[in-house]
Amino acid sequence: MPLIAHLLHWTSLLGTVLIYLPETRFSGLLFLSGALAVFIVAHQARSKGILWLHRTDTLIAQSFVICGFILLSRWELDWVLIAGLILVQTLTFTILTQRLGDRLLEEIGRLLYLMSGGWYAALVLNESRTGENFYQAGATIVLVTLLTFSQRRLLPREDTLPGWKISGSILEGLLLLLIYGSLKGSPYASAIASAIAFALFFLPAHKTIPADRSWYFRCGIWVFLLFAHLWFWKVQFTRSNIPDLIYAILAWLPFIAVSATVAIKLISPFPLLRNAAVCLVALQLGLWCVRLTRPEFPLLLGLSWLLLSLLAAELARALQKRVRDAAAIETLQHIYYTGTVLVVAFLVRHLLVELQSELPLGGISARLAIQLFGLAAIIYWFSIPGAGAPFSSRVQPFFLEFAMILSWIILEREIPERWMSTVYALLPFPLLLLSRWRTMDRLKVYALCFFWGSAFYLAFLSSTGEMPAIHLADQNWIAGLVTLCLLLAAIFPLRQIRFAKVDMGPFQGIMNFREKIDRRVHLWILDPLFLAAAFFLYWSFDQALLTLLWVALLTIVFSMSIFLRENHFRQISLIALALCLTLVEVY
Repeated sequence: MPLIAHLLHWTSLLGTVLIYLPETRFSGLLFLSGALAVFIVAHQARSKGILWLHRTDTLIAQSFVICGFILLSRWELDWVLIAGLILVQTLTFTILTQRLGDRLLEEIGRLLYLMSGGWYAALVLNESRTGENFYQAGATIVLVTLLTFSQRRLLPREDTLPGWKISGSILEGLLLLLIYGSLKGSPYASAIASAIAFALFFLPAHKTIPADRSWYFRCGIWVFLLFAHLWFWKVQFTRSNIPDLIYAILAWLPFIAVSATVAIKLISPFPLLRNAAVCLVALQLGLWCVRLTRPEFPLLLGLSWLLLSLLAAELARALQKRVRDAAAIETLQHIYYTGTVLVVAFLVRHLLVELQSELPLGGISARLAIQLFGLAAIIYWFSIPGAGAPFSSRVQPFFLEFAMILSWIILEREIPERWMSTVYALLPFPLLLLSRWRTMDRLKVYALCFFWGSAFYLAFLSSTGEMPAIHLADQNWIAGLVTLCLLLAAIFPLRQIRFAKVDMGPFQGIMNFREKIDRRVHLWILDPLFLAAAFFLYWSFDQALLTLLWVALLTIVFSMSIFLRENHFRQISLIALALCLTLVEVY
Protein backbone atom coordinates (compact mmCIF):
# COMPACT_ATOMS: atom_id res chain seq x y z
CA MET A 1 0.00 0.00 0.00
CA PRO A 2 2.73 2.58 0.74
CA LEU A 3 4.22 1.92 -2.70
CA ILE A 4 0.87 2.37 -4.48
CA ALA A 5 0.13 5.57 -2.55
CA HIS A 6 3.59 6.88 -3.36
CA LEU A 7 3.18 6.20 -7.07
CA LEU A 8 -0.29 7.80 -7.13
CA HIS A 9 1.12 10.88 -5.42
CA TRP A 10 3.83 11.42 -8.01
CA THR A 11 1.55 10.51 -10.94
CA SER A 12 -1.03 13.09 -9.88
CA LEU A 13 1.70 15.71 -9.50
CA LEU A 14 3.06 14.96 -12.95
CA GLY A 15 -0.42 15.09 -14.48
CA THR A 16 -1.15 18.42 -12.82
CA VAL A 17 2.01 19.99 -14.19
CA LEU A 18 1.32 18.74 -17.70
CA ILE A 19 -2.30 19.90 -17.67
CA TYR A 20 -1.93 23.34 -16.14
CA LEU A 21 1.42 24.31 -17.60
CA PRO A 22 1.10 23.09 -21.19
CA GLU A 23 2.53 26.11 -22.97
CA THR A 24 4.92 27.46 -20.39
CA ARG A 25 8.53 27.59 -21.58
CA PHE A 26 9.73 27.13 -18.01
CA SER A 27 7.99 23.79 -17.57
CA GLY A 28 11.15 21.97 -18.62
CA LEU A 29 13.21 23.77 -15.99
CA LEU A 30 10.49 23.02 -13.44
CA PHE A 31 10.72 19.32 -14.20
CA LEU A 32 14.52 19.37 -13.92
CA SER A 33 14.31 21.17 -10.57
CA GLY A 34 11.73 18.67 -9.35
CA ALA A 35 13.97 15.83 -10.46
CA LEU A 36 16.79 17.20 -8.32
CA ALA A 37 14.50 17.32 -5.31
CA VAL A 38 13.31 13.77 -5.88
CA PHE A 39 16.90 12.56 -6.20
CA ILE A 40 17.62 14.08 -2.80
CA VAL A 41 14.62 12.28 -1.30
CA ALA A 42 15.77 9.01 -2.90
CA HIS A 43 19.22 9.47 -1.37
CA GLN A 44 17.71 10.02 2.06
CA ALA A 45 15.62 6.85 1.64
CA ARG A 46 18.75 4.87 0.79
CA SER A 47 20.61 6.19 3.81
CA LYS A 48 17.73 5.01 6.03
CA GLY A 49 17.64 1.58 4.41
CA ILE A 50 14.24 1.97 2.67
CA LEU A 51 15.22 0.23 -0.59
CA TRP A 52 11.81 0.30 -2.31
CA LEU A 53 11.47 4.04 -1.74
CA HIS A 54 14.99 4.66 -2.99
CA ARG A 55 14.37 2.78 -6.23
CA THR A 56 10.94 4.29 -6.80
CA ASP A 57 12.05 7.87 -6.26
CA THR A 58 15.19 7.35 -8.36
CA LEU A 59 13.15 6.12 -11.34
CA ILE A 60 10.63 8.93 -10.90
CA ALA A 61 13.43 11.48 -10.77
CA GLN A 62 14.93 9.98 -13.91
CA SER A 63 11.59 10.23 -15.71
CA PHE A 64 11.35 13.88 -14.60
CA VAL A 65 14.80 14.54 -16.10
CA ILE A 66 13.84 13.00 -19.44
CA CYS A 67 10.55 14.95 -19.53
CA GLY A 68 12.40 18.11 -18.63
CA PHE A 69 14.87 17.73 -21.47
CA ILE A 70 12.06 17.00 -23.92
CA LEU A 71 10.15 20.12 -22.78
CA LEU A 72 13.26 22.18 -23.53
CA SER A 73 12.06 22.03 -27.13
CA ARG A 74 9.78 24.93 -26.19
CA TRP A 75 12.94 27.03 -26.10
CA GLU A 76 13.32 26.14 -29.81
CA LEU A 77 16.30 23.93 -29.14
CA ASP A 78 17.27 21.45 -31.84
CA TRP A 79 15.91 17.93 -31.29
CA VAL A 80 19.33 16.47 -32.05
CA LEU A 81 20.81 18.52 -29.22
CA ILE A 82 18.04 17.42 -26.87
CA ALA A 83 18.56 13.76 -27.79
CA GLY A 84 22.30 14.20 -27.20
CA LEU A 85 21.69 15.69 -23.75
CA ILE A 86 19.39 12.80 -22.86
CA LEU A 87 22.01 10.33 -24.06
CA VAL A 88 24.68 11.90 -21.86
CA GLN A 89 22.32 12.02 -18.88
CA THR A 90 21.24 8.38 -19.17
CA LEU A 91 24.89 7.35 -19.46
CA THR A 92 25.67 9.31 -16.28
CA PHE A 93 22.67 7.74 -14.56
CA THR A 94 23.86 4.25 -15.49
CA ILE A 95 27.37 4.88 -14.19
CA LEU A 96 26.06 6.28 -10.90
CA THR A 97 23.69 3.36 -10.31
CA GLN A 98 26.50 0.92 -11.02
CA ARG A 99 28.73 2.62 -8.48
CA LEU A 100 25.88 2.37 -5.97
CA GLY A 101 25.71 -1.38 -6.61
CA ASP A 102 21.99 -1.46 -7.44
CA ARG A 103 21.63 -4.12 -10.14
CA LEU A 104 18.01 -3.33 -11.02
CA LEU A 105 18.57 0.40 -11.48
CA GLU A 106 21.74 -0.31 -13.44
CA GLU A 107 19.94 -2.54 -15.94
CA ILE A 108 17.14 0.02 -16.33
CA GLY A 109 19.78 2.70 -16.88
CA ARG A 110 21.45 0.63 -19.58
CA LEU A 111 18.11 0.20 -21.33
CA LEU A 112 17.40 3.95 -21.20
CA TYR A 113 20.95 4.63 -22.40
CA LEU A 114 20.53 2.38 -25.44
CA MET A 115 17.06 3.74 -26.24
CA SER A 116 18.27 7.34 -26.08
CA GLY A 117 21.27 6.43 -28.24
CA GLY A 118 18.98 4.86 -30.82
CA TRP A 119 16.77 7.94 -30.80
CA TYR A 120 19.76 10.22 -31.29
CA ALA A 121 21.02 8.02 -34.15
CA ALA A 122 17.63 8.07 -35.87
CA LEU A 123 17.46 11.89 -35.67
CA VAL A 124 20.97 12.37 -37.03
CA LEU A 125 20.35 9.86 -39.80
CA ASN A 126 17.21 11.72 -40.83
CA GLU A 127 19.02 15.05 -40.84
CA SER A 128 21.98 13.69 -42.82
CA ARG A 129 19.80 13.13 -45.88
CA THR A 130 19.91 16.84 -46.65
CA GLY A 131 23.72 16.87 -47.12
CA GLU A 132 26.71 17.85 -45.04
CA ASN A 133 26.12 18.91 -41.46
CA PHE A 134 29.34 19.77 -39.65
CA TYR A 135 27.44 20.73 -36.48
CA GLN A 136 25.96 17.23 -36.14
CA ALA A 137 29.27 15.63 -37.04
CA GLY A 138 31.07 17.60 -34.35
CA ALA A 139 28.42 16.82 -31.75
CA THR A 140 28.55 13.14 -32.62
CA ILE A 141 32.34 13.11 -32.33
CA VAL A 142 32.09 14.59 -28.84
CA LEU A 143 29.45 12.04 -27.85
CA VAL A 144 31.28 9.01 -29.18
CA THR A 145 34.48 10.16 -27.45
CA LEU A 146 32.60 10.54 -24.19
CA LEU A 147 30.98 7.11 -24.56
CA THR A 148 34.30 5.46 -25.37
CA PHE A 149 36.00 6.72 -22.23
CA SER A 150 32.91 5.95 -20.15
CA GLN A 151 32.87 2.30 -21.20
CA ARG A 152 35.56 1.57 -18.61
CA ARG A 153 33.00 2.52 -15.95
CA LEU A 154 30.33 0.25 -17.43
CA LEU A 155 32.01 -3.12 -17.22
CA PRO A 156 29.11 -5.61 -17.11
CA ARG A 157 29.12 -8.46 -14.66
CA GLU A 158 30.19 -11.94 -15.62
CA ASP A 159 26.61 -13.21 -15.62
CA THR A 160 25.43 -10.45 -17.97
CA LEU A 161 24.02 -11.67 -21.26
CA PRO A 162 26.35 -11.25 -24.29
CA GLY A 163 23.85 -8.93 -25.95
CA TRP A 164 24.08 -6.50 -23.05
CA LYS A 165 27.87 -6.77 -23.04
CA ILE A 166 28.30 -5.59 -26.61
CA SER A 167 25.36 -3.17 -26.66
CA GLY A 168 27.39 -0.14 -25.66
CA SER A 169 30.09 -0.91 -28.19
CA ILE A 170 27.50 -1.35 -30.95
CA LEU A 171 26.06 2.05 -30.07
CA GLU A 172 29.53 3.55 -30.45
CA GLY A 173 29.79 1.93 -33.88
CA LEU A 174 26.45 3.42 -34.92
CA LEU A 175 27.53 6.87 -33.77
CA LEU A 176 30.75 6.54 -35.75
CA LEU A 177 28.65 5.63 -38.76
CA LEU A 178 26.64 8.81 -38.21
CA ILE A 179 29.85 10.84 -38.39
CA TYR A 180 30.39 9.49 -41.88
CA GLY A 181 26.72 10.06 -42.73
CA SER A 182 26.88 13.68 -41.62
CA LEU A 183 29.94 14.27 -43.81
CA LYS A 184 29.13 12.00 -46.74
CA GLY A 185 28.99 14.96 -49.12
CA SER A 186 32.62 15.69 -48.35
CA PRO A 187 35.30 13.82 -50.35
CA TYR A 188 37.20 13.23 -47.13
CA ALA A 189 34.29 11.88 -45.06
CA SER A 190 35.68 8.35 -45.03
CA ALA A 191 39.14 9.57 -43.99
CA ILE A 192 37.73 11.57 -41.07
CA ALA A 193 35.40 8.81 -39.87
CA SER A 194 38.07 6.14 -40.21
CA ALA A 195 40.68 8.20 -38.36
CA ILE A 196 38.27 8.75 -35.46
CA ALA A 197 37.33 5.07 -35.43
CA PHE A 198 40.97 4.06 -35.35
CA ALA A 199 41.76 6.49 -32.54
CA LEU A 200 38.80 5.62 -30.33
CA PHE A 201 38.81 1.86 -30.64
CA PHE A 202 42.55 1.50 -30.17
CA LEU A 203 43.24 4.18 -27.59
CA PRO A 204 44.99 3.27 -24.33
CA ALA A 205 41.60 3.82 -22.68
CA HIS A 206 40.82 0.13 -23.16
CA LYS A 207 44.14 -1.15 -21.84
CA THR A 208 42.90 -1.02 -18.26
CA ILE A 209 40.10 -3.48 -19.12
CA PRO A 210 40.84 -7.15 -18.40
CA ALA A 211 41.78 -9.06 -21.53
CA ASP A 212 39.06 -11.69 -21.09
CA ARG A 213 36.41 -8.98 -20.98
CA SER A 214 37.74 -6.53 -23.56
CA TRP A 215 36.52 -8.30 -26.68
CA TYR A 216 33.04 -6.80 -26.54
CA PHE A 217 34.49 -3.29 -26.54
CA ARG A 218 35.87 -3.99 -30.01
CA CYS A 219 32.67 -5.30 -31.59
CA GLY A 220 31.27 -1.87 -32.33
CA ILE A 221 33.95 -1.18 -34.88
CA TRP A 222 32.51 -4.03 -36.94
CA VAL A 223 29.16 -2.27 -37.01
CA PHE A 224 30.89 0.84 -38.25
CA LEU A 225 33.01 -0.96 -40.86
CA LEU A 226 30.24 -3.09 -42.32
CA PHE A 227 27.61 -0.40 -42.75
CA ALA A 228 30.12 2.31 -43.66
CA HIS A 229 31.40 0.10 -46.48
CA LEU A 230 27.89 -0.52 -47.74
CA TRP A 231 27.01 3.17 -47.51
CA PHE A 232 30.28 4.23 -49.09
CA TRP A 233 29.99 1.92 -52.10
CA LYS A 234 26.36 2.88 -52.65
CA VAL A 235 27.48 6.49 -52.97
CA GLN A 236 30.53 5.69 -55.10
CA PHE A 237 28.84 3.46 -57.68
CA THR A 238 25.94 5.84 -58.15
CA ARG A 239 28.30 8.61 -59.23
CA SER A 240 29.08 8.86 -62.92
CA ASN A 241 32.41 10.64 -62.58
CA ILE A 242 35.58 8.61 -62.07
CA PRO A 243 37.72 9.96 -59.19
CA ASP A 244 41.39 10.57 -59.67
CA LEU A 245 44.05 8.61 -57.86
CA ILE A 246 44.62 11.20 -55.14
CA TYR A 247 40.94 11.20 -54.24
CA ALA A 248 40.87 7.40 -54.25
CA ILE A 249 43.81 7.22 -51.85
CA LEU A 250 42.48 9.84 -49.45
CA ALA A 251 38.85 8.77 -49.50
CA TRP A 252 39.02 4.99 -49.84
CA LEU A 253 42.21 3.67 -48.31
CA PRO A 254 41.29 4.72 -44.73
CA PHE A 255 38.49 2.15 -44.69
CA ILE A 256 40.94 -0.45 -45.92
CA ALA A 257 43.50 0.51 -43.28
CA VAL A 258 40.99 0.29 -40.44
CA SER A 259 39.70 -3.07 -41.71
CA ALA A 260 43.25 -4.42 -41.86
CA THR A 261 43.96 -3.15 -38.35
CA VAL A 262 40.83 -4.87 -37.06
CA ALA A 263 41.95 -8.11 -38.69
CA ILE A 264 45.26 -7.89 -36.83
CA LYS A 265 44.32 -6.33 -33.48
CA LEU A 266 40.73 -7.34 -32.81
CA ILE A 267 40.55 -9.27 -29.53
CA SER A 268 37.58 -11.59 -29.75
CA PRO A 269 36.63 -15.12 -28.73
CA PHE A 270 34.87 -15.33 -32.10
CA PRO A 271 37.46 -15.78 -34.88
CA LEU A 272 34.70 -15.06 -37.37
CA LEU A 273 35.00 -11.31 -36.70
CA ARG A 274 38.73 -11.22 -37.35
CA ASN A 275 38.46 -13.44 -40.42
CA ALA A 276 35.55 -11.45 -41.78
CA ALA A 277 37.70 -8.32 -41.46
CA VAL A 278 40.25 -9.95 -43.77
CA CYS A 279 37.51 -10.67 -46.29
CA LEU A 280 36.30 -7.09 -45.97
CA VAL A 281 39.77 -5.77 -46.80
CA ALA A 282 39.92 -7.97 -49.90
CA LEU A 283 36.42 -6.93 -50.98
CA GLN A 284 37.26 -3.27 -50.48
CA LEU A 285 40.44 -3.54 -52.53
CA GLY A 286 38.68 -5.53 -55.25
CA LEU A 287 35.89 -2.97 -55.58
CA TRP A 288 38.46 -0.20 -55.47
CA CYS A 289 40.10 -1.73 -58.54
CA VAL A 290 36.69 -1.90 -60.24
CA ARG A 291 36.14 1.80 -59.63
CA LEU A 292 39.58 2.88 -60.78
CA THR A 293 39.68 0.82 -63.98
CA ARG A 294 36.13 1.46 -65.17
CA PRO A 295 35.54 2.35 -67.98
CA GLU A 296 38.83 3.63 -69.44
CA PHE A 297 40.93 0.53 -68.65
CA PRO A 298 38.56 -2.46 -68.49
CA LEU A 299 41.27 -4.99 -69.40
CA LEU A 300 43.34 -3.97 -66.38
CA LEU A 301 40.72 -5.06 -63.87
CA GLY A 302 41.51 -8.77 -64.08
CA LEU A 303 45.24 -8.03 -63.85
CA SER A 304 44.68 -5.85 -60.78
CA TRP A 305 42.81 -8.70 -59.09
CA LEU A 306 45.65 -11.06 -59.87
CA LEU A 307 48.18 -8.62 -58.46
CA LEU A 308 46.11 -8.31 -55.29
CA SER A 309 46.02 -12.09 -54.97
CA LEU A 310 49.80 -12.28 -55.29
CA LEU A 311 50.12 -9.50 -52.72
CA ALA A 312 47.89 -11.50 -50.35
CA ALA A 313 50.03 -14.60 -50.83
CA GLU A 314 53.26 -12.74 -50.15
CA LEU A 315 51.78 -10.97 -47.13
CA ALA A 316 50.59 -14.26 -45.64
CA ARG A 317 53.98 -15.88 -46.25
CA ALA A 318 55.82 -12.97 -44.64
CA LEU A 319 53.58 -12.95 -41.56
CA GLN A 320 53.66 -16.72 -41.28
CA LYS A 321 57.31 -16.62 -40.30
CA ARG A 322 56.64 -14.28 -37.38
CA VAL A 323 53.37 -15.27 -35.74
CA ARG A 324 52.87 -18.12 -33.32
CA ASP A 325 49.41 -17.33 -31.97
CA ALA A 326 46.71 -19.80 -33.06
CA ALA A 327 44.18 -17.08 -33.85
CA ALA A 328 46.72 -15.18 -35.95
CA ILE A 329 47.59 -18.34 -37.87
CA GLU A 330 43.91 -18.85 -38.65
CA THR A 331 43.72 -15.27 -39.89
CA LEU A 332 46.65 -15.97 -42.22
CA GLN A 333 44.68 -18.89 -43.65
CA HIS A 334 41.86 -16.50 -44.51
CA ILE A 335 44.34 -14.25 -46.29
CA TYR A 336 45.11 -17.22 -48.51
CA TYR A 337 41.38 -17.81 -48.97
CA THR A 338 40.72 -14.23 -50.07
CA GLY A 339 43.60 -14.47 -52.54
CA THR A 340 42.00 -17.60 -53.97
CA VAL A 341 38.69 -15.79 -54.37
CA LEU A 342 40.47 -13.04 -56.31
CA VAL A 343 42.00 -15.65 -58.64
CA VAL A 344 38.58 -17.20 -59.24
CA ALA A 345 37.16 -13.72 -59.89
CA PHE A 346 39.89 -13.19 -62.50
CA LEU A 347 39.03 -16.46 -64.24
CA VAL A 348 35.32 -15.64 -64.34
CA ARG A 349 35.93 -12.14 -65.64
CA HIS A 350 38.41 -13.42 -68.21
CA LEU A 351 35.82 -15.83 -69.60
CA LEU A 352 33.15 -13.13 -69.75
CA VAL A 353 35.16 -10.07 -70.84
CA GLU A 354 38.82 -10.37 -71.80
CA LEU A 355 38.34 -13.53 -73.87
CA GLN A 356 36.42 -11.56 -76.49
CA SER A 357 39.04 -8.81 -76.76
CA GLU A 358 41.20 -8.44 -79.87
CA LEU A 359 43.22 -5.44 -78.66
CA PRO A 360 46.82 -5.67 -79.96
CA LEU A 361 49.76 -5.31 -77.60
CA GLY A 362 53.06 -5.22 -79.46
CA GLY A 363 53.45 -8.41 -81.45
CA ILE A 364 50.76 -10.32 -79.54
CA SER A 365 47.23 -9.65 -78.39
CA ALA A 366 46.49 -8.14 -74.99
CA ARG A 367 44.29 -11.16 -74.34
CA LEU A 368 47.21 -13.56 -74.69
CA ALA A 369 49.43 -11.42 -72.46
CA ILE A 370 46.76 -11.45 -69.74
CA GLN A 371 46.33 -15.20 -70.11
CA LEU A 372 50.05 -15.88 -69.79
CA PHE A 373 50.34 -13.66 -66.72
CA GLY A 374 47.30 -15.35 -65.19
CA LEU A 375 48.80 -18.79 -65.86
CA ALA A 376 52.06 -17.77 -64.21
CA ALA A 377 50.18 -16.41 -61.17
CA ILE A 378 48.13 -19.60 -60.81
CA ILE A 379 51.24 -21.78 -61.04
CA TYR A 380 52.83 -19.62 -58.35
CA TRP A 381 49.82 -20.14 -56.08
CA PHE A 382 49.99 -23.89 -56.61
CA SER A 383 53.70 -23.95 -55.76
CA ILE A 384 53.54 -21.87 -52.54
CA PRO A 385 55.48 -23.94 -49.99
CA GLY A 386 54.33 -24.37 -46.41
CA ALA A 387 51.03 -22.52 -46.71
CA GLY A 388 49.70 -24.59 -43.82
CA ALA A 389 46.46 -26.44 -43.23
CA PRO A 390 43.63 -26.29 -44.05
CA PHE A 391 44.47 -24.16 -47.10
CA SER A 392 47.26 -26.43 -48.33
CA SER A 393 45.04 -29.52 -48.14
CA ARG A 394 41.63 -28.17 -49.11
CA VAL A 395 42.17 -25.24 -51.47
CA GLN A 396 45.70 -25.13 -52.85
CA PRO A 397 45.42 -28.42 -54.84
CA PHE A 398 42.64 -26.88 -56.95
CA PHE A 399 45.10 -24.40 -58.45
CA LEU A 400 46.39 -27.25 -60.61
CA GLU A 401 42.90 -27.51 -62.12
CA PHE A 402 42.78 -23.72 -62.50
CA ALA A 403 46.03 -23.92 -64.47
CA MET A 404 44.64 -26.72 -66.63
CA ILE A 405 41.46 -24.78 -67.36
CA LEU A 406 43.33 -21.61 -68.29
CA SER A 407 45.79 -23.58 -70.43
CA TRP A 408 42.89 -25.18 -72.27
CA ILE A 409 41.34 -21.72 -72.85
CA ILE A 410 44.65 -20.42 -74.25
CA LEU A 411 44.94 -23.36 -76.64
CA GLU A 412 41.35 -23.14 -77.83
CA ARG A 413 41.58 -19.39 -78.42
CA GLU A 414 45.08 -19.03 -79.83
CA ILE A 415 45.82 -22.23 -81.80
CA PRO A 416 44.41 -22.61 -85.37
CA GLU A 417 41.55 -25.08 -85.48
CA ARG A 418 43.18 -27.55 -87.87
CA TRP A 419 46.10 -28.01 -85.45
CA MET A 420 44.02 -28.46 -82.30
CA SER A 421 43.96 -32.24 -82.54
CA THR A 422 47.73 -32.21 -82.96
CA VAL A 423 48.24 -30.04 -79.89
CA TYR A 424 45.89 -32.24 -77.85
CA ALA A 425 47.85 -35.31 -78.97
CA LEU A 426 51.11 -33.63 -77.97
CA LEU A 427 49.94 -32.61 -74.46
CA PRO A 428 50.07 -36.10 -72.85
CA PHE A 429 53.87 -36.12 -73.08
CA PRO A 430 54.58 -33.00 -70.96
CA LEU A 431 51.74 -33.89 -68.60
CA LEU A 432 53.18 -37.35 -67.98
CA LEU A 433 56.57 -35.76 -67.41
CA LEU A 434 55.17 -33.30 -64.86
CA SER A 435 53.19 -36.04 -63.12
CA ARG A 436 56.44 -37.35 -61.62
CA TRP A 437 55.96 -34.76 -58.87
CA ARG A 438 53.78 -36.26 -56.15
CA THR A 439 51.43 -33.29 -55.94
CA MET A 440 50.73 -33.50 -59.67
CA ASP A 441 50.21 -37.24 -59.97
CA ARG A 442 46.67 -36.75 -61.28
CA LEU A 443 48.08 -35.24 -64.47
CA LYS A 444 48.29 -38.84 -65.68
CA VAL A 445 44.50 -38.96 -65.80
CA TYR A 446 44.38 -35.56 -67.51
CA ALA A 447 46.89 -36.84 -70.09
CA LEU A 448 44.48 -39.66 -70.92
CA CYS A 449 41.64 -37.14 -71.17
CA PHE A 450 43.61 -35.06 -73.69
CA PHE A 451 44.35 -38.28 -75.57
CA TRP A 452 40.60 -38.91 -75.83
CA GLY A 453 40.01 -35.28 -76.75
CA SER A 454 42.52 -35.46 -79.58
CA ALA A 455 40.92 -38.62 -80.93
CA PHE A 456 37.45 -37.05 -80.78
CA TYR A 457 38.70 -33.84 -82.41
CA LEU A 458 40.40 -35.81 -85.18
CA ALA A 459 37.36 -37.99 -85.85
CA PHE A 460 34.50 -35.53 -85.75
CA LEU A 461 35.81 -31.96 -86.03
CA SER A 462 39.13 -31.31 -87.76
CA SER A 463 38.68 -33.76 -90.63
CA THR A 464 35.38 -32.22 -91.72
CA GLY A 465 36.78 -28.78 -92.50
CA GLU A 466 37.65 -27.33 -95.86
CA MET A 467 41.11 -28.12 -97.24
CA PRO A 468 42.91 -25.13 -98.81
CA ALA A 469 45.28 -26.17 -101.57
CA ILE A 470 47.71 -23.24 -101.62
CA HIS A 471 50.12 -24.63 -99.02
CA LEU A 472 50.67 -28.27 -98.23
CA ALA A 473 50.99 -27.54 -94.51
CA ASP A 474 47.50 -26.04 -94.54
CA GLN A 475 45.92 -29.31 -95.58
CA ASN A 476 43.87 -30.82 -92.78
CA TRP A 477 45.05 -34.34 -93.57
CA ILE A 478 48.66 -33.29 -92.90
CA ALA A 479 47.71 -32.23 -89.36
CA GLY A 480 45.68 -35.43 -89.07
CA LEU A 481 48.63 -37.64 -89.99
CA VAL A 482 50.83 -35.83 -87.46
CA THR A 483 48.11 -36.32 -84.86
CA LEU A 484 47.89 -40.05 -85.61
CA CYS A 485 51.64 -40.42 -85.22
CA LEU A 486 51.57 -38.61 -81.87
CA LEU A 487 48.62 -40.69 -80.66
CA LEU A 488 50.43 -43.89 -81.62
CA ALA A 489 53.49 -42.70 -79.69
CA ALA A 490 51.35 -41.78 -76.67
CA ILE A 491 49.95 -45.29 -76.44
CA PHE A 492 53.13 -46.75 -75.01
CA PRO A 493 53.49 -44.55 -71.89
CA LEU A 494 49.71 -44.47 -71.26
CA ARG A 495 49.25 -48.23 -71.26
CA GLN A 496 51.95 -48.59 -68.58
CA ILE A 497 50.06 -46.44 -66.07
CA ARG A 498 47.97 -47.97 -63.29
CA PHE A 499 45.26 -45.34 -63.08
CA ALA A 500 43.63 -46.84 -59.99
CA LYS A 501 46.78 -46.01 -58.00
CA VAL A 502 46.96 -42.41 -59.17
CA ASP A 503 46.61 -39.85 -56.36
CA MET A 504 43.71 -37.66 -57.50
CA GLY A 505 44.03 -35.24 -54.60
CA PRO A 506 40.67 -33.53 -53.93
CA PHE A 507 38.99 -35.69 -56.60
CA GLN A 508 39.95 -39.02 -55.07
CA GLY A 509 36.39 -40.02 -54.26
CA ILE A 510 34.76 -39.15 -57.60
CA MET A 511 37.14 -40.92 -60.01
CA ASN A 512 35.98 -44.50 -59.51
CA PHE A 513 36.10 -45.28 -63.25
CA ARG A 514 39.90 -45.54 -63.06
CA GLU A 515 39.68 -49.17 -61.93
CA LYS A 516 37.65 -49.99 -65.06
CA ILE A 517 40.37 -48.45 -67.21
CA ASP A 518 43.02 -50.63 -65.56
CA ARG A 519 40.96 -53.78 -66.19
CA ARG A 520 40.50 -53.05 -69.92
CA VAL A 521 43.29 -50.58 -70.63
CA HIS A 522 43.56 -51.52 -74.31
CA LEU A 523 39.84 -51.03 -74.79
CA TRP A 524 39.98 -47.49 -73.37
CA ILE A 525 43.13 -46.44 -75.22
CA LEU A 526 43.33 -48.31 -78.53
CA ASP A 527 39.66 -48.36 -79.47
CA PRO A 528 39.31 -44.54 -79.49
CA LEU A 529 42.50 -44.35 -81.59
CA PHE A 530 41.28 -46.89 -84.16
CA LEU A 531 37.86 -45.23 -84.35
CA ALA A 532 39.43 -41.79 -84.86
CA ALA A 533 41.73 -43.17 -87.57
CA ALA A 534 38.80 -44.75 -89.41
CA PHE A 535 36.80 -41.51 -89.43
CA PHE A 536 39.87 -39.50 -90.36
CA LEU A 537 40.46 -41.72 -93.40
CA TYR A 538 36.79 -41.48 -94.35
CA TRP A 539 36.73 -37.66 -94.29
CA SER A 540 40.18 -37.07 -95.80
CA PHE A 541 40.61 -39.43 -98.77
CA ASP A 542 38.79 -40.32 -101.95
CA GLN A 543 36.62 -43.43 -102.26
CA ALA A 544 39.20 -45.02 -104.54
CA LEU A 545 41.77 -45.11 -101.74
CA LEU A 546 39.42 -45.31 -98.79
CA THR A 547 38.76 -49.07 -98.91
CA LEU A 548 42.44 -49.84 -99.28
CA LEU A 549 43.36 -47.62 -96.36
CA TRP A 550 40.61 -49.09 -94.20
CA VAL A 551 41.81 -52.64 -94.97
CA ALA A 552 45.34 -51.60 -93.98
CA LEU A 553 44.01 -50.17 -90.73
CA LEU A 554 42.03 -53.35 -90.02
CA THR A 555 45.16 -55.41 -90.65
CA ILE A 556 46.91 -53.36 -87.98
CA VAL A 557 43.99 -53.93 -85.61
CA PHE A 558 44.06 -57.67 -86.26
CA SER A 559 47.81 -57.76 -85.68
CA MET A 560 47.36 -55.88 -82.41
CA SER A 561 44.83 -58.50 -81.30
CA ILE A 562 47.46 -61.20 -81.73
CA PHE A 563 50.23 -59.18 -80.09
CA LEU A 564 48.11 -57.98 -77.14
CA ARG A 565 45.92 -61.10 -76.91
CA GLU A 566 42.74 -59.05 -77.03
CA ASN A 567 39.91 -61.03 -78.64
CA HIS A 568 37.64 -58.05 -79.12
CA PHE A 569 40.19 -56.45 -81.50
CA ARG A 570 40.01 -59.59 -83.65
CA GLN A 571 36.24 -59.49 -83.63
CA ILE A 572 36.12 -55.79 -84.48
CA SER A 573 38.58 -56.20 -87.34
CA LEU A 574 36.65 -59.10 -88.90
CA ILE A 575 33.30 -57.32 -88.62
CA ALA A 576 34.76 -54.12 -90.08
CA LEU A 577 36.42 -56.09 -92.90
CA ALA A 578 33.07 -57.65 -93.84
CA LEU A 579 31.56 -54.14 -93.84
CA CYS A 580 34.33 -52.91 -96.18
CA LEU A 581 33.67 -55.76 -98.63
CA THR A 582 29.96 -54.96 -98.56
CA LEU A 583 30.68 -51.30 -99.36
CA VAL A 584 32.89 -52.37 -102.26
CA GLU A 585 30.05 -54.45 -103.72
CA VAL A 586 27.57 -51.59 -103.25
CA TYR A 587 29.71 -48.83 -104.78
